[in-house]
Amino acid sequence: IIITKHCSNNRLPTLRHNKMILMTANLQISKTTRRSLLALVLTYSCSFTQNIWAQDSGSLSSASPTPPVASVASVAASSSSATNAQNFKYLQEHLKNPRLVGRGSYTYWGFDVYSASLWASDTALKPLDWTEQRLALDLLYLRDFDGKDIAKRSIDEISKQSPVYAEKANAWLQTLEKVFPNVHKGESLTGVYIPNSGAQFFFNGKPVGMINDLDFVKRFFAIWLSPQTSAPDLRLKLFGDLN
Repeated sequence: IIITKHCSNNRLPTLRHNKMILMTANLQISKTTRRSLLALVLTYSCSFTQNIWAQDSGSLSSASPTPPVASVASVAASSSSATNAQNFKYLQEHLKNPRLVGRGSYTYWGFDVYSASLWASDTALKPLDWTEQRLALDLLYLRDFDGKDIAKRSIDEISKQSPVYAEKANAWLQTLEKVFPNVHKGESLTGVYIPNSGAQFFFNGKPVGMINDLDFVKRFFAIWLSPQTSAPDLRLKLFGDLN
């Protein structure tokens, strides 16, 4: 009964070992006394073993390393930069060797709208003189939009920077409605600005229209690139180190 109560988990010293302890002590005692002493020895041995086991278990528990949390930021960044050249090959015709100037995301009332990226040729792009150089602005949409809504919002943004006569605004709106298709999440619209010529627009890398009205084209790209933009933080990101 004593052995069962004080020893568990099958960690009992062998009876032979404990009998040897009694023999070496040369104790001349009765069977009853010997049994009582044997029970005490076993109880002490089990208690000592359990303490050691508890200490070892605690050490192992505290020493167990926490599995590292895998980070995908660096992987995503390298993957993104590796695919940029492939995704924008269609710009080579207009920018020769297109290079990424900067990029940033646009949100409205907490909702992600699109990810914008600005591209230029080998010639250094100057933020205040961007109307004198070739460039491309790509908008990768993060949700679905109707083409007419995109056109309407564009005219509204143009009017915020400086007033536009109603007749001209309506004409520009109709022009954009013909160019801009409906877009779904993951699709892109790209505009290539060509000084003294106009702008070529692409949908998912395929040409969808050309606008030759220089005044209209400048004011359209000014939505993002002008110091009067309604999204100054995005403008800073688009021009990147050029700021």
